[in-house]
Amino acid sequence: MTETDGEMAIEVVKAMGMIEPEEVADCVAAGLANDHFLILPHPEVSTYEQRRTGDRDRWLSGMRKLQATLPV
Repeated sequence: MTETDGEMAIEVVKAMGMIEPEEVADCVAAGLANDHFLILPHPEVSTYEQRRTGDRDRWLSGMRKLQATLPV
């Protein structure tokens, strides 16, 4: 989802706290097994979700800033 290229870019993304697809899959499987309506695989995503629903413009601005920091 973040389109990284090369080992350096992968390490940068990992250092930013992003999780591996396998970890996301495990969280989704557990959430489905427990009949969770909203599955948030990363600890910070709960905060992002609260901000997104509370102030959408602020959230979009933050997501744009985050995306700008990712390696091209």
